Amino acid sequence: MRLRVLAIRIALTIVQMIGTIAGIVYFGEEGLSNATVLLFLFAGIATYWQLRLSRRAAP
Repeated sequence: MRLRVLAIRIALTIVQMIGTIAGIVYFGEEGLSNATVLLFLFAGIATYWQLRLSRRAAP
């Protein structure tokens, strides 16, 4: 159970990093496009789930 939560956290961190970096790259190149909005949305969802998991794991 604990290993599964750790794996989910690592996956969410990777999604966050990819979403943020790609969002910055797209934002720099072509302004605010649909792809940028989607990538930032995915990064925000990943952040939300990370916070939920960390709250649940804390005693």
